[in-house]
Amino acid sequence: ITNAGPDDATCGQRPYQLAASGQYQSTMIWTTSGDGVFSNTNIFTPTYTPGPNDVGNTIVLTLQLQGCKNQVGGDFMWLTVHPDPSVTISGSELICEGASTPITIDLTGTPPWSVTYTNGTGGPVTVNNINASPYVFNVSPPVTANWWILAANDAFCNAPADSVFGLASISVNALPDPFWITGSNGGNYCEGDTGVLIGLNNSELGMTYELLQNGLETGL
Repeated sequence: ITNAGPDDATCGQRPYQLAASGQYQSTMIWTTSGDGVFSNTNIFTPTYTPGPNDVGNTIVLTLQLQGCKNQVGGDFMWLTVHPDPSVTISGSELICEGASTPITIDLTGTPPWSVTYTNGTGGPVTVNNINASPYVFNVSPPVTANWWILAANDAFCNAPADSVFGLASISVNALPDPFWITGSNGGNYCEGDTGVLIGLNNSELGMTYELLQNGLETGL
């Protein structure tokens, strides 16, 4: 009497726990139609680690028992091996304070996907039911910040740690402090005079300022 267990599914090349049962056997052996390996082919409850060619396919795991008087019994199960999904975040940019920029998350696997990302402040963000890759969102950080992936999954499997990639680093240049133009004598002068003295009030070191006259460059 042999029961190899119900048909099932697993993810990638992760060990799968078998839970077979049987009676009256003197010997037993597991075999596979794939290229994976059993932790022990001679017990009811080994683990099976799918091989590279198993991934993306459905394989047959067969348990064969032999009892007294050489009577033989067997059973099999179907094991579907889904590929592990992967996730990659990207979009490092240099922006000015107040501007926005896109961050891209590329996903592999079977939709729909769910992904959780964070920039370390304000708590993680989870987006569910993503039906197309890439997933793109816009950010407008007040200061330089990084975004990274905490977790992701597709319709069948969680993305393992070795399938999570990337870091989006957004650098932010601060806007200049508010300033205003000053002119001597209230900006008035008489024809023939040398003109007025133009200055900047609240200007900053390290900033570059350009003087325009009626919207045209003056070279100053």
